[in-house]
Amino acid sequence: MADLNKALELDPKSSDAHAARARLHNAEKNFEKALEDASKAIELDATNPLAYAQRALSFRNLGREKEADTDIAKARSLGWSE
Repeated sequence: MADLNKALELDPKSSDAHAARARLHNAEKNFEKALEDASKAIELDATNPLAYAQRALSFRNLGREKEADTDIAKARSLGWSE
């Protein structure tokens, strides 16, 4: 996590770093923080499939199934596979 925080300090507009940090937050069950990072990654790059996949996971764990389904479909349309 420290490396990603440093990367984002150096380049706050890195969609990939936000998506990667969202993955770590999801793994740590910090779903709200994961949702924030994944949403920021999408804001920065709407073609980032990992960001949509991580946001879908966050939504699902927060009980927001419809939003999760929408994001997983978008991730798949961008080439993401489980």
